[in-house]
Amino acid sequence: MDNSKSNTPKIISKIYEQQRTIIIAAITNYLAWRNNKSAPDNRGYIVTFFTYLRHFTPFGENRATQLHSFLSDNPLINPMSVLRTHLMQNSRLMNHSLDTYILEALIEHRELFLINEEITELRSYAARADLRQLILLHKTRVPHAEYAFNIGLQYERSGSDDALQKACYFYALAMQLNHPRATKALKQLADHGNSDAQYSLGCKFYHPRGAFSQAIHYCLRAAEQHHLKATAYLNNANFDEQHYLHLAHHYEQKNNIPCAISFYEKALALESQNAALRLGELHDPFYGCTLSASSSQVIAHERNALKAFHYFKAAAEQLNERGLSSMVSLAKQLNDDDLYWQTGLIYFHPFGSLRDACLIFKYLIDKNAESTIEQINTLLAHHADLAYTMGKLYERNIDVSHHLEKALEYYVVAMKSGHAKAQIIVEYCATKGVSHAQYLLGVAYHHPLRQFSEAIEYCLAAAEQHHVQAIAYLNNTSFDEQHYLTLAQHFERKQDMRSALSFYEKALLTYNADAAFRLGELYDPFMVSGSLEKDASKSFNYYRIAAKKKHEKAFFNLQRLANELDDDLFHYSIAQLYLDEYEDLNQALACFIRLAEKNVGIAIDKLRELTLGSPLYAHRVGRLYEDNTVIEHHMQKAGFYYLLASQQNNELYNHFFYSFIDTDKVSSEELNNLALLCVNGSEHIQPDPNLAYQCFEKIIQRQQSNDSQSKALAHYHLGLLLLGHSGAPADLVHAAKHFILAEAQGAQEATVQLETLISSTRLNAQHFMDIANLYFGELHEMKTNWPRVVRCYKHASAKGDHSAKRWLAQAYQVDHVDVPRNDRKSFKFYFQLASSGDRDAFPPLERLGGELDSREQKLLSQLFKNVSNNEKAVYWQERAEEAEGITLILSTGL
Repeated sequence: MDNSKSNTPKIISKIYEQQRTIIIAAITNYLAWRNNKSAPDNRGYIVTFFTYLRHFTPFGENRATQLHSFLSDNPLINPMSVLRTHLMQNSRLMNHSLDTYILEALIEHRELFLINEEITELRSYAARADLRQLILLHKTRVPHAEYAFNIGLQYERSGSDDALQKACYFYALAMQLNHPRATKALKQLADHGNSDAQYSLGCKFYHPRGAFSQAIHYCLRAAEQHHLKATAYLNNANFDEQHYLHLAHHYEQKNNIPCAISFYEKALALESQNAALRLGELHDPFYGCTLSASSSQVIAHERNALKAFHYFKAAAEQLNERGLSSMVSLAKQLNDDDLYWQTGLIYFHPFGSLRDACLIFKYLIDKNAESTIEQINTLLAHHADLAYTMGKLYERNIDVSHHLEKALEYYVVAMKSGHAKAQIIVEYCATKGVSHAQYLLGVAYHHPLRQFSEAIEYCLAAAEQHHVQAIAYLNNTSFDEQHYLTLAQHFERKQDMRSALSFYEKALLTYNADAAFRLGELYDPFMVSGSLEKDASKSFNYYRIAAKKKHEKAFFNLQRLANELDDDLFHYSIAQLYLDEYEDLNQALACFIRLAEKNVGIAIDKLRELTLGSPLYAHRVGRLYEDNTVIEHHMQKAGFYYLLASQQNNELYNHFFYSFIDTDKVSSEELNNLALLCVNGSEHIQPDPNLAYQCFEKIIQRQQSNDSQSKALAHYHLGLLLLGHSGAPADLVHAAKHFILAEAQGAQEATVQLETLISSTRLNAQHFMDIANLYFGELHEMKTNWPRVVRCYKHASAKGDHSAKRWLAQAYQVDHVDVPRNDRKSFKFYFQLASSGDRDAFPPLERLGGELDSREQKLLSQLFKNVSNNEKAVYWQERAEEAEGITLILSTGL
């Protein structure tokens, strides 16, 4: 395909770039001179006064700056067109003018600008004018290919080596634009040995056209002259296999072995058998080398047998027999197990020679080449025919020690991959009693397939012939519980109790209930089966393990053993089973209770742990105690646990406790003890005055005549509660009431508490009045304790209660038990009432005044005077005086 049109902008831009660079450099030099006119410019011109005068204005500098900017900003415009336009406007050709600087640069690079040879120097104004005229006449519309060719032609005519290099460069540009004379010009230069021309022809002419042979031809000639680009082209270009081989042969003929190897490697990357084989030969230290070591063109390289093997292997992988034979030879020479292994692999694939591969593998196995045996076995495991062939090799020489075993092993490997013939051979040997065949069938075939029953069957047969590996397999392999049980039963039938126990124990480790049960039977002292020494503890433990798996017979035997030995620890374990495994809470708790009643510490601790941790358990224990009439004080214990449950969950279990204390099955003494427990609390019971109050009330409400002592205690303790003991709210009057009731039923301590209360400062006037009035109200049926009543009224009176004074006045008017009539004391309390304005006190006061002596009558006279009743005041004064006269007469005897 013609790419000249698409390449034209790129190619012509290269020419423009070089031209523009030269012109811009000239402008830069001019501007540098403008900034320092005194410095020498190395151009051979002097600076005079007129020079300064001519370049005084910024005109030239502005013109230079504008030209510089335009060239820099427009890289695709022909610089010669720009220069021609520039020279048409205000052009100056003095020694130091901008245009002179530019013309000097052009003449220096005349070939690039196609300047005629006739103009050789610009020292004169006329020469400069001629050159300017030449540029003004410069054809800017010349075809690009022709333009590039003419530049190249100009350079070639100059004849220097540097110019020829540039000529080749521009010929190449023209050639890429399909200029016919450019290609011919390059070929002429190439034929004369010019490396640049050779490189340009190869890389820029033949290669783009797919003519790789010609491209290689020219670039090789250039590379031999150390043309770096040609060398780089050869090393980096992508060729096909044959071209790489051609280059490799070329360098090998030149004794440049490193370069040859490099190109052989590239051919090898394209899967070239010839390259691989030749690379192997070049690296093989045992291969005869015809290279002349004395030649100055030989580049030494280190031979390496492993590299050689690698290359021979690459050839052999493409079914190259020379490569394979070279691999065999190298493996033998080096006696290297890994090389033998790789050679065997190549025999197997891709050559497909199973026998040759197996011969090598057998050699490695027989010499115990550890580095390869695992790899060989892995390969055999995946290729049945190969494993079968290996077995056949060993079978043909079974007179050698262990060869039959090895043959069988490889037949089993083949058999596992579905090889029918191998399976027939192994199974035939097993049926004929060959123990190793039996072992292999079990371990190597059935076991990996997880056919453990068949594996065990074959290995048991081999073990009976004392096959060590079969015995080890049975003893060391992890089976499931059923297979362990099968083995244990097999050995028990054979009377091999040691082995039987071992496998029962292994089955037990998998939590097999039948194994645990059988072990329990073997150690059970009440069972006659087995020849083992009996051990009740072992038997119980094994039964317990089976019972955990819900083995009914084991649980029955467990209970039988515990009952026959009457062993508390056994019974405790059974209780744990009821609790943890069978989830029979009542049975478990009943067991714990029975043991706790026998004072078995662990049972007591367990019962405490359960009941403190759960109100349900505490309630159930209470229910069990309530129903078990055999246990001493069972109702009191029941009440304790009901109370414990209630305190852990009041809402749910309170009503159970209240229902319990309502029943007549609880004696008053037991109820009283429960109440005291509620009062005082314990390690696990919090004081609960309310429940205590309920219990005491229940005792008091009972009608039994034989409960007087319990009722007295109930009243007494209720009184204590109502005093505010144990955190109960205080009710002093009711406390006094219960003390009075307890006192009446013989509780002397109640009297002490009541008297202490009356003597204390806790009571106010109303309290004293209420306590005294108890005898005339709620306790009216009881015998009145008049001294106590009077004392209470006195305390009330002392605390300002007027009604107490009336009660006292009235009380002293009548004879009472232990409190006789006393009119004087009655008058005293009535007088106090009247003095405080109580009108109702006057009548009884006057009645008493008439019965008493002058002292009381004088008091009455004074009292009436105080209330402005002068008449009665006079009356009682006269009565007093009269009484005193009578008394005087009586005293004197007149």
